[in-house]
Parts: sequence; C-alpha cells; structure tokens
Amino acid sequence: TPKPSSAASDVYKRQVLASGEAAAVPALDDAVRPLLSQLVLPIILLSGAVSFGWEIIWTRLLSHVLGGSIFAFATMLSSFLLGILIGSGFASRWAKTRRRAADGLAICQLGIAVTSLVVFHQIAWLAEWGRSLGISENASLWTNASLCMVVLLPSTLFIGATFPFAVRLHTTTYHLAASATARIYAWNTAGSITGSLLTGLLLLPLYGFEITAAIGISISLMLAATLV
Repeated sequence: TPKPSSAASDVYKRQVLASGEAAAVPALDDAVRPLLSQLVLPIILLSGAVSFGWEIIWTRLLSHVLGGSIFAFATMLSSFLLGILIGSGFASRWAKTRRRAADGLAICQLGIAVTSLVVFHQIAWLAEWGRSLGISENASLWTNASLCMVVLLPSTLFIGATFPFAVRLHTTTYHLAASATARIYAWNTAGSITGSLLTGLLLLPLYGFEITAAIGISISLMLAATLV
C-alpha cells in the first residue's frame, strides 16, 4: 500500500477529529425545541431588566436599615456579586446539556420571583423590627450589613445562575460557545440598563415599591412559564 502524502494525512486527521467532536457534542441534545435557543435571547434580556430593577429597589429599602445610600449600595452590590459567584459556579456544573440548562433557567426564574417577594417583605420587616428593638441604631454597621446580606443572598443565587444556563441553552455546539456567550451577554446587559432606568426613573416614582415589585415578580413568573 502506498504511503499517503502529508497533505492527505493532515486532511484525514482533521476529518477524524471533526467526526469525534461531532459525536461527542450533539447539535440538539435531550429533545430541546430549536426555537428555544433563539427565544432565550429576549428571555435573558427581560431577566436582566428584572434583576437590575431589584437592585434599585433593594438599595432604596436597605437605606432604611443601614441609614445611608452608600452603605446600602455597597451591601446590595456585595450580595449581588456573591450570589453571582456562587450561583454561576453551581449552574456551570449543572448545565451539562441543553435540556438541563432549560430546566435550570426555568427554576431560576421561578426562584427569582419567590425569593424576591420574600426579600421584599423581609427587608421591610427587618427595618421595622430593628427600629422597634433599637437594633438598627445600637448595632454596628457590619452587623446590620451582614443581616441584610443574609436576607438578599437567596435571591441573588438564582440571579447569578441564569447566565450560565442561558449560554448553554443558546449554544448548540462548542464551536459556537464564544459567539453565543457574547450574544447572551449583550442582550442581558441591554436588559440591565433598561431595567435600571425604568425602575429608578419611571416605575418607583410613579407606582411606588409594591406595584414595582409586583411587576418584577410577574415578569419572572411569565419567563418561567415560557421556558416550561
């Protein structure tokens, strides 16, 4: 048998590698509807809008506990970033397939709705409870900030997990992972900007805390139902 040329050998190696990667990474795994890979873009846009809307609400509410907008913003931001750290780490291990990513993203939207409702009432209760017992005035700033971070953390865990789930759901093969991540990031950032402006400049001044919170919870529930 004649020895193949180096060019033919290189082509053969590339074909073998390509076939191995194709076998290892199915284009549509676990029977996820193809439409969902594109529908996840507006979903993550609305999710980002809701998440940063909650940032504005939480900052305003925490100022009643911590007594200053700088302390309230620092506590909210620390809780948010800690939730992103832990939530995204867990989601990256869970989202092995697109089906699991779709399930995880639906659970996250439901979790955001439920935990944000609980946080909304807990912060208000914490402020009233602290004033009635003199805790907010007598406790150290670190003590009050730690209590607030514990209250916020469950919701921020779900918020932090949405991004890895959305990226895996939008990515059909590993070759498209970079472009899919960029699109998810762009849509999520656009939603975050929109949510921040609408919440701070329109919804809160016009409708107050309760109606604004109800709008955010309703959107998260709608996104969860859409994913299901």
